Amino acid sequence: EEVTEEAAWDKLELARDLRDRGDYAAAVVLYQEAMTVFTAVSGADSLGVANSYQGIGNVYRAQGQYVEALEYHQKSLSITIRVLGHDHVDVAMPYNNIGEVYRA
Repeated sequence: EEVTEEAAWDKLELARDLRDRGDYAAAVVLYQEAMTVFTAVSGADSLGVANSYQGIGNVYRAQGQYVEALEYHQKSLSITIRVLGHDHVDVAMPYNNIGEVYRA
């Protein structure tokens, strides 16, 4: 299996599709596989890892597992802020995901 950042982004896209179809278990597996690749290639503080955490958080939110969803969205937020800074526009997404959990 290819261990590149591009392959990991492909896994994220497939995981999103599986999540949208309701195949949550398979989606989480792919998110975790992508996270492993991102960590190996780019380090634990990378946007790929943040996106993987975000995806897992969205799966948990869809399943009504709000405590777990918040945990993963907080991890995504922390990494995103460390990588991009507090004022970057892309920091809005993890904040929005946290808000969506509280709204549910």
